Parts: sequence; C-alpha cells; structure tokens
Amino acid sequence: MRMIIAISGLLALCVAPPAAAQTLPANRTLEPTPEVAAAIRPGSTLRIEADLAPRAAGWRGVRNCHRAERARSALRAAFDSWLGAQVRAHPGRRVLRHGWNTARYTYRNGRDPWPDNSRWCRGRLVRAPAYVEFH
Repeated sequence: MRMIIAISGLLALCVAPPAAAQTLPANRTLEPTPEVAAAIRPGSTLRIEADLAPRAAGWRGVRNCHRAERARSALRAAFDSWLGAQVRAHPGRRVLRHGWNTARYTYRNGRDPWPDNSRWCRGRLVRAPAYVEFH
C-alpha cells in the first residue's frame, strides 16, 4: 500500500512499490494405473506444453488481488479453454495426464491521488506452464 499526499498522478505511478510476485502450487492428474501404463508402447505418447499466462485474463478490483484463489480462478479458466482446444485438435487420442506446473502471478495495490483517494488493485499471471499427454 502507498500513501500519497498532494502528488500528481504521473508522479504517483513512479512512487508505487514494486509488484509482489506469488506462486500457485502445481496441479496434476493422477498417474495412469499400472495396467494402463504397461499397455502404452514407448514413444507412442504425445506431450504438449504451453505457457498459459498470455492467454489468461487478469483480474482487478479494490482489494484482495493478492489472494491465490483469484489467480487460480484465472488459471483454471485459461487451462480449461486450452485443454479443450488440444483435445479437439487431436481427435482419436486418449488423454493420459494433464495439469500445470507451479504458476507465478503478480499483483499491485494502490490508491489514486487526492482528491479521489480511491483504492485499486490489479493482478495477472506471469508464468503458467501447462501440459497434456495423449496416448
């Protein structure tokens, strides 16, 4: 949070503290059963990886942009959309595993300068590596 007294809007942006970086834990599906894993020939799997941060929508509000639930919600929406597109792009293949590795997000909190003094916050994903494996 920052406190500004009679500072112009442009200068207020220069005085804002650096954005805080946070992480979300990885989310992975369960490994296939031993029977399914034994039936898969080596080299017959297709793994697709992507960074979902550019595809995810940021979030904004007045407070609580630091909460992991808001970042997880943005990541989940981008992941579901991306996974659906990958399944449609590879018809006839079965999904073995899918999920994302540790994701990073950042947020900023602040106040507009006087006389408004209204609060604001913004957040966005910085890095969100996702994957899907097909058989």
